[in-house]
Amino acid sequence: MIKYYCYIKFNVLKIFKIKIFIIFFILFFSTNLNARTVGNYIGIDLIKTNLSFSMEKFMHPANQNIGPIQKSVQTNASSSYSFGLKYSYALNYRGFFIAPGLIYEKNNAKNFLNRSSENAGPRIDFFGKSYSKINKRYGAKIDVGFDINESFSIYGTVGHAVNYYQSYGSLYFDNYFTPGRDWYEPNLKDPWKRVSGKKNAPFFGGGFRIKIYKNWLLNGEYNYTRFTIDTKNEDQTGNLLYQDLEGQPIDPSKSDDAVKKYYNNNVGVFKLGVNFNF
Repeated sequence: MIKYYCYIKFNVLKIFKIKIFIIFFILFFSTNLNARTVGNYIGIDLIKTNLSFSMEKFMHPANQNIGPIQKSVQTNASSSYSFGLKYSYALNYRGFFIAPGLIYEKNNAKNFLNRSSENAGPRIDFFGKSYSKINKRYGAKIDVGFDINESFSIYGTVGHAVNYYQSYGSLYFDNYFTPGRDWYEPNLKDPWKRVSGKKNAPFFGGGFRIKIYKNWLLNGEYNYTRFTIDTKNEDQTGNLLYQDLEGQPIDPSKSDDAVKKYYNNNVGVFKLGVNFNF
């Protein structure tokens, strides 16, 4: 009898706890039904761009299967502050929203090659002179998130951007080595080269929005991207630096010793801004 009574009491308590949980769940989500991240959003951000990169030298593409012949470790990240613009349109269902949009950022982030790995060898001695720079980027993204309450929402984001970059570097010293001899001779052509271009790359991250007054919101976000660029130093230095034993220039694309140089860029962007919802 006592055992049966304890069994009934235990089940009553269990059912009571379940009911309490269901009531709490309903109350919680009923508030979210009033939260509306929906409509047009336009805004401006204060952005902090962190840029770091590593450098790799490879043999000519025909010989790249041997891996990099020289490689630096990742540089210490440098930061720059600037601004960005954004627009998005949000669709909402029961507090869950999806918001495709557009972004523009004026990054102006520049980082110098300031560290190298132990196995990089003595040829990588351009620290403080070689650099990578991200000038700006624009692209499209999609935010997917949830309204916690009427004033606060969180989201994840994924997108694709066109990155405008600049690189500066060299494959060699400011002089070159003549094959078949044991000394360096002055280089008659500056081996350093500045290259500008653009590179498409995906990015991902997350953020939040807080309603501050009527249709005005405060937002914060972090996103990250990584992409590799070709510094095209081979085109600049090949005619002088690739010679046969008689000292005659040879086409670097036909040389087993031809090399190419790449920068692996890591870009992290912090954003703090305001949005207007209409």
